[in-house]
Parts: sequence; C-alpha cells; structure tokens
Amino acid sequence: DYPMALALDIGDRDAADGLPPALTEAVHALLQEAALNAARHAGAALTRLSVRVNGAAVELGATDDGTGFPFIGVYDLPTLTSLATGPRWLVRQLAALGGSMILDSRASGSRIAMMVPRETAPRSREAIPVPAIAAE
Repeated sequence: DYPMALALDIGDRDAADGLPPALTEAVHALLQEAALNAARHAGAALTRLSVRVNGAAVELGATDDGTGFPFIGVYDLPTLTSLATGPRWLVRQLAALGGSMILDSRASGSRIAMMVPRETAPRSREAIPVPAIAAE
C-alpha cells in the first residue's frame, strides 16, 4: 500500500476524450507510472497529474511533494537517457513514442513535464502499454 492523495486536472475533457485509443492508453500508462513512482520511491503525500491536448501534442504533468530523486536539478529526456537515471520506464516509453520530458527534481519533490505527439506510434518494440501495478 502507498497512501497518497491524487489530483487530476484535464484541461479540455472533450479534446482528451477524442484522442485515439492507443494514445489514450499510453497517456493512462504514463500518468499511472508517474503517480506510482511518486508514492513508491518518493513517499509523496500528494501528487498532481495534468493532461492538456495542445495542437499536435498531448502535454502531461506530474508534480509531487515527495523526497525527489537522488539528484537535484532539471534534466531533459536525452540527458536522462545518456545518464541512465531518473524514471527509467517513463524515459523508455517517451523515447519509444517520440515524446519528450523535462524532469525538475528538488529535495521537496519533483515535477515531470511530458509531451507525446498526437499522431504517435511506438518507435520501439520495448513500448509496453501499461506498467505493472504490483509492488516491487
């Protein structure tokens, strides 16, 4: 069990409801993994998730009040990939989907901004639609 309050903000529900099923599944999986990571690894009491459909992209956000990552600072997807650090499943999935990420880690929590193109298809066989929920 990971007790945590969760807030979800969907900017335009009609636009979000109109996304293709495969992209909707990817969005759900990315947000679920971000929330689980905040609870499991950062001990967050509150995580705020957001979804914005913005032109050709879907913008996702996850902000928590946990302990942050073992590193402090702002990192983008290529840097996290090259350092093999951060939320590895999210990094792999976003790379496979042609997306991007900015991770801002602080001792008082973290913020992850993710972007997935609306017209997206997995670019790798490693793209897995939904992460495992079972406790590790």
